[in-house]
Amino acid sequence: MLGDDEFDEPEDEKLPGNVQAVIKVAKLSSDNDLIGHEAEILRYLYPEGAREEKFYRYLPKLHASTKIRGRAANVLSYAEGFITLADTLKACPDGIDYRDLAWMLKRSLVAIGYAHERGVVHGAVVPTHILVHPTGHGAKLIDWSYAEAGGKNSIKAYVGEYKDYYPPEVFKRQLPGAEVDTYMLAKCCVALLGGDVKTNKLPDTVPEKVRDFFRPLLLESPGARRLRGGAAAWDLHDRFDWILKELVGKPKYRPFRHCPPAR
Repeated sequence: MLGDDEFDEPEDEKLPGNVQAVIKVAKLSSDNDLIGHEAEILRYLYPEGAREEKFYRYLPKLHASTKIRGRAANVLSYAEGFITLADTLKACPDGIDYRDLAWMLKRSLVAIGYAHERGVVHGAVVPTHILVHPTGHGAKLIDWSYAEAGGKNSIKAYVGEYKDYYPPEVFKRQLPGAEVDTYMLAKCCVALLGGDVKTNKLPDTVPEKVRDFFRPLLLESPGARRLRGGAAAWDLHDRFDWILKELVGKPKYRPFRHCPPAR
């Protein structure tokens, strides 16, 4: 439960009362713009008072924006039972089965597909920003501080720990397209499957059809990715579904047994 006495007076929003939430606070006041930008993006993607729809489950809900000792803060919905892909990578350093990856990939594609439909590129699809629910097989894409809307600005910053996950156009300060997010999500999948994120090489134990699926998404040129791989998240979702049907047949629930405990 969050109490109003923990915060400075909010400028334009009423703080929640009894609500299970997390507080995201800028480390430095110079990062206030990132926290404020995330709030703007989330208000656009998940508007307050909007009728609930199936895509909102893949996003954090913004309860309020405020300041704590001069630093911007967002009060966000708490994802109970979820873990990050980074946690999964630590627990499974040799990789996971592609059949376990399937639902993580598909639900992440839904999250970015919803954003892309509204002209928003997330710009930081890295393992710490994707949450998954091991038993419920849900997923959420968090940390929208680096997102860009309308294709008018380049991605302003990157997460240093995951520099190898970013496509070349980010460092060239080019305007980002949907293929930025699909490239980064593909990198996450390479890591989860036990592959080499620097070379994009996947283990031979991964079926060839799965390796072929990711290969065009990881080309250096964003134009080549669009032409050869297709960057539309919805299309990729459907394409991977077909691959799964060819490899394993009718879909069925598969418990994810090799994972760290939920926080």
